Amino acid sequence: MMLKRRLTAGTIWSFVEAWTYRLCHLAVFVLLARLLAPADFGLASLAMVAVMLAQSLFVSGGCSEFLIQKRDIQPVDIGTVFWLQLSVATVAMLLCMVLAPIISPALGYPDLVPLISWFAALLPLSALAAVPDALLRRSFAFRTLALRSTLAVVVGGACGIGLALSGFGVWSLVAFQLTHKAVEVLVLWCSQPLLPLRHTSSAVLREAVGFGAYSSVSRLLQSIEQLIVRATASLIAGVNAVGYLHLGRSILDEITHLLINPFSRVAMPAFAAMKDQPQRLQAVLRLTTETSALIAFPCFLGLSVTAPAWVPVVFGSHWMNAVEVVQILAIAGLTYPIGNLDVALLRGLGRVRLEAKLSFAATLLLVALVLPLTPFGAEGIACAVVVRNLIFAPIRFAVVARYAAMDRRGEAIAAARLFLLAIVMAAVVAAWQRIAAPDLADAALLATSVGIGVVTYATLLAVFARRSLTELWRVARSRPSSAIPETASATPPLASPR
Repeated sequence: MMLKRRLTAGTIWSFVEAWTYRLCHLAVFVLLARLLAPADFGLASLAMVAVMLAQSLFVSGGCSEFLIQKRDIQPVDIGTVFWLQLSVATVAMLLCMVLAPIISPALGYPDLVPLISWFAALLPLSALAAVPDALLRRSFAFRTLALRSTLAVVVGGACGIGLALSGFGVWSLVAFQLTHKAVEVLVLWCSQPLLPLRHTSSAVLREAVGFGAYSSVSRLLQSIEQLIVRATASLIAGVNAVGYLHLGRSILDEITHLLINPFSRVAMPAFAAMKDQPQRLQAVLRLTTETSALIAFPCFLGLSVTAPAWVPVVFGSHWMNAVEVVQILAIAGLTYPIGNLDVALLRGLGRVRLEAKLSFAATLLLVALVLPLTPFGAEGIACAVVVRNLIFAPIRFAVVARYAAMDRRGEAIAAARLFLLAIVMAAVVAAWQRIAAPDLADAALLATSVGIGVVTYATLLAVFARRSLTELWRVARSRPSSAIPETASATPPLASPR
């Protein structure tokens, strides 16, 4: 009963966090994009590559997620994970600074050295935030996380925009990132009792590293993919191409954070709590997958179809050359509703080794696709990402179903139905744009296209997916006690000291 209420409230506050934070973040990103040139974003994106590699390996979640999925945690677990991440992050920061003069020429821009050195300061800041964030997620305290995220992006955005208006160029992006993370750390540490950090344990260290190694490998491989994409674009097409790819990826990430991540963030601790109740776990998985797909499919396809109208309106005419890249990368988002929840399921069940193997296979496939498509510039690299996602998504879906011992045919059929309806909606919008484009300004064309898309998709859902809508409406109106399948108990609080 307690888990039901916490899961429902957590989902609501996860959406609040996602929408308040991401809308503020999107507003900051749009303003910075209008004030800065694509080359500024390209340089910042290249400089972040080395830091992303170190952060994904040492800081971003691996060991801290060990605290979320463990059934009973004690103060010694918290202390061990905290000091492990902080010490390793500090070493990684120093390593980035030392290697910056080597990395910069390899990426084709020797002037990246100071940018890499300053971005490296994000590593210890991220380590300071990792354990408090994990403990709040474990207890479904998404209200505090929502406050943290919103305040950080507002303060960081004000700093970045102020510097951009003053002509600091790429350094305004550095200031935004550092200020944002520093505010996050401050809010997280002030929002809960002092953490028990006095005790550590070599046994817990081995256990945490064993879990975090595989989880971190998956994130490391994702960062390696970004390194491949950005470095290839930089060496073949120049820093502007890196900026275009950064814009397309950022838009994709913003929509993912708004529409999909609220489900996967809550799902991971929920799946961990339902390990021993496979039927209820599968019911929650299907519900969250179908809901996120119903929302995300039309949004990603709509973004792709209408990009020629909204990119210059939103970001300015100096980003017009990024339109095709944005259109292509938006298609990659179609695999995210199911893919992100698959990852949350594997982590919640503690199957991080399987997640690492799948990530490694996906990275190899991307490398194989990028090489022949590189001569086509940023657009070719974006196509490689999309093709990889579309090939690998059904493979990952089948493998996860097998190892989780689940029958996911109903989930696949429901997602396929929603995908086809979104395709029809996109075709209608594309036809309207072809007819109306010569007579309407970009803003008017965009507004009418969105209206037609919404009406078309809503009509298609009412006719062909009424059963799904009825079920989702029932869940939305039900009390927490009936909305979420029952589990035996809530996620346990901190256990007493050993």
